[in-house]
Amino acid sequence: MKFGWRELMRKWNQAIFSDKNQEYKQYYLSQEALASNWAGKEPASEAQIAELERKLGYALPPSYRSFLRFTNSWELLTHFIYKLYSTDEVDWFRVRHERWIESLEKISYTIPVTDREYLQYGKDHSPVIRVEYVRDLLQISEKGDAAVFVLNPRIIHGKEWEAWFLTNWGHGVRRYKSFWDLMCDEYDNFIYLLDNP
Repeated sequence: MKFGWRELMRKWNQAIFSDKNQEYKQYYLSQEALASNWAGKEPASEAQIAELERKLGYALPPSYRSFLRFTNSWELLTHFIYKLYSTDEVDWFRVRHERWIESLEKISYTIPVTDREYLQYGKDHSPVIRVEYVRDLLQISEKGDAAVFVLNPRIIHGKEWEAWFLTNWGHGVRRYKSFWDLMCDEYDNFIYLLDNP
């Protein structure tokens, strides 16, 4: 499957740089991004992606792999996620967030989540998680406003890993069948918040 990263990220970039709120852009965008009016980076090479896959012991899911081939990192993605990591920054969630994991384990749901409940996606799905997956999540963004993007290799749809917008506020999680689905929804949310501050 082909993913429309070029079209999506050009629209996203245009929205970022046309936003009249200059203050946060000065804070979250590098001088390089401000000078070029482009929040992305150079594409990751096959060698960089292969090295990340070697480190993780997994082949990356297709939509995320193709994103890295388009841009190896992205600055100021949303109002809550300020940076998508490059291949040399991506690592397991447990490496940076042991305390977050411990708090999730303490407040974990006492009633088991059935497959029927869990495998529901879309805006109307219940924001449930299975805490047993948390230590296996792959963190692909920095921690922004107490929120991160993570990929879950324990749930796979085709070759796509489940993707989470994970926070320690609000409902706690929004889950998607793929990184592509997450990014399309996050773009829509970003545009909505720009229009409705």
